[in-house]
Amino acid sequence: MKPSRSIFFRNFIVTVCMFAVCFIAFGLTMLMMGRVFLVREQQKRLYASVDEIERLAEAVAVQGELNSLELRMSLAAIAECADIHIFLCDNDGVVLTSSDSARVSPYIGRSLSENVIREASAQDIYETVGELDGFYEEAHYVVAKPIGDSAGTREGYVFVTSEAGIFLSVWGGFVTSFLIVAVCVLGFVFCLQYIHSRRLSRPLREMAEAANRFARGDYSARVSSYDRDDELGVLTEAFNAMAEGISQNEARRSEFVANVSHELRTPMTTISGFADGLLDGTIPPSE
Repeated sequence: MKPSRSIFFRNFIVTVCMFAVCFIAFGLTMLMMGRVFLVREQQKRLYASVDEIERLAEAVAVQGELNSLELRMSLAAIAECADIHIFLCDNDGVVLTSSDSARVSPYIGRSLSENVIREASAQDIYETVGELDGFYEEAHYVVAKPIGDSAGTREGYVFVTSEAGIFLSVWGGFVTSFLIVAVCVLGFVFCLQYIHSRRLSRPLREMAEAANRFARGDYSARVSSYDRDDELGVLTEAFNAMAEGISQNEARRSEFVANVSHELRTPMTTISGFADGLLDGTIPPSE
């Protein structure tokens, strides 16, 4: 029984492990590709938003009213639809208006760090991920662009941001779904492979049992073929043919021994009778 059980468990464990490794590798690859896709979509959304808001701010900058109530209401409507946060600041980094719907914005009047303004002024489009040197309490995806008027003078900067936590929550949903699907699929494969391995090793277990019966002198043991047409089916037929040959050889041996015993018993009985007669005097010495 030990060899067949070893084959069963070895085949079962190797198959399950191979499938698990392939499935996990494929799943992780898809998750990484999904993450890249989400990041790119987030970037495209922020880039499209910053371009539109920059054109709107340039149109308003002609009148010099970047802190107007009308502009703030427009920014609030855009931010609500796109699920983003928008604020405009002057060249020194002082926030002039924001897309907050609250009457008193916690951002208007605050100043960005010199480092952020310096990096934003050195690039046509400023992009980063973080808290903007303490401007936000949590990490944000940030895209910024300078605001100019009709004369080409820089009037400030428009910042479009999105909470990184939103992306992480979406990403977490993908990871959770993958884990649930992985557990279900691996459980199904585990059960299926267990059944298959048991079916695969069944003829081997029967062969081991038949061999043990042969060792005990029972030559009637046979292995069921289960209508298999694979290598195990061929092995089963060969084993049964071998068992049939051993059984016939044993029958012929028993028959031969019985015949020899019978042929020897008759003269031996005669010799024994004469010997007894000689010993007890029934047969005279002259005879």
